Amino acid sequence: MKTRPLRALIIDDHDEFRDLLRHHITTEWPEAVVEEIDPVHQGSAVFDLDASQFDVVLLDHNLGAYTGLQLLEVFRKDPSFPPIVFLTAHGDERLAAAAIKNGADDYLPKKGMTHSLLVTTIRESLRATLMTSLRPGRFVTPGHGDSVVGVKVKGYQILKKLSTGVGSVVYVAHSESRKEDVVLKLLYGDFELSDEHEVLERFLIEFQSIAAVQHSNVVNIYDVGVADDHAFIAMEFIRGGSLRDRLATQGALPPAEAIDIALHITDALTAIHHVGILHRDLKPGNVMFREQGGPPCIIDFGLAKQVQIDREITLPGKIYGTPYYMSPEQGQGHEIDERSDFYSLGVLLFELLTRRKPYVAGTPIALLFKHAHAPIPKLDESLQAYQPLIDCLLAKDPDDRPPYAAHLTAVLKEYKRL
Repeated sequence: MKTRPLRALIIDDHDEFRDLLRHHITTEWPEAVVEEIDPVHQGSAVFDLDASQFDVVLLDHNLGAYTGLQLLEVFRKDPSFPPIVFLTAHGDERLAAAAIKNGADDYLPKKGMTHSLLVTTIRESLRATLMTSLRPGRFVTPGHGDSVVGVKVKGYQILKKLSTGVGSVVYVAHSESRKEDVVLKLLYGDFELSDEHEVLERFLIEFQSIAAVQHSNVVNIYDVGVADDHAFIAMEFIRGGSLRDRLATQGALPPAEAIDIALHITDALTAIHHVGILHRDLKPGNVMFREQGGPPCIIDFGLAKQVQIDREITLPGKIYGTPYYMSPEQGQGHEIDERSDFYSLGVLLFELLTRRKPYVAGTPIALLFKHAHAPIPKLDESLQAYQPLIDCLLAKDPDDRPPYAAHLTAVLKEYKRL
């Protein structure tokens, strides 16, 4: 299917830098339509810009008589405005954080910017907007509220909507073949501006691999495929609530219970790591219980990544996951391995023991910065026996964490004896 060319707008007061951006964009997308605005010559008229014809806007932080933040604030009042990539000075984390807070979709330091970083940032800004848009597309779009009108997948009777996430919508459905209720996750979006096959291919490959895992601490995947133009997965419907629910009602857990839950999660990681899968989004909401008092199982592999997937499918520099639980290397867009999941487990364990997160901040960027640079937080005096375990799991350098899940299991069993 032929897609229309990318349409980009550059707002920057330096001719040479606009030329550089144009070069990078047209090198990656030869048919791209790139327009430029010099705010020095445009003057205040730039505030009345109609950018609806563009797919992405690259906005400089310094526009002569105006600042990029001032222009950003005006642009974001228009809900139809396209994704904005904010161009900052090198190393100015405060400015970058302000840009994200004011509505920028992403930011790039101008000094040291590479072709790969620029292209990846534009792709991700486009993808995030497309995946969260509810425009009719090739795949299913969720109905308003809890409506299931118009949602059809052959072999399943849609009963109710559970949630809507980035790129997917989740329903409870009755499986005609299994004669029981299941959770049905459908992929949606309008992929006209990106490689639609990349999204669909990753979705199918990841869940086919997970479906092969049979383990009591991993949710059962029953079916994966494409039916009636919907990419979907059908999985076990777990009714016993989440670890997030337990924390909300029970508060901090006794250390023995927290370690036991960590052991079960590590067993699940052992199983998925064995088949080359990284979870990449461990958090209390993704740990469920089939029954009260029963062992936990991990769910929601919407962000899972096959370690061996070809680079054509997964581009370097992409960031997925939940910032509160993200490893330093994952938050910086670096290559990750099993030890990134162990870091997330360490954050989760700290929360189980204290009912608080190890790092909090006002913006995602500031939060990721803390994961990478802030000291490892200390447990309360009564929990000091577990501090070495937290220090190990939350180590900034992956080499200082357990090398593999079986090793972590042995470590946790020692702490269970305390």
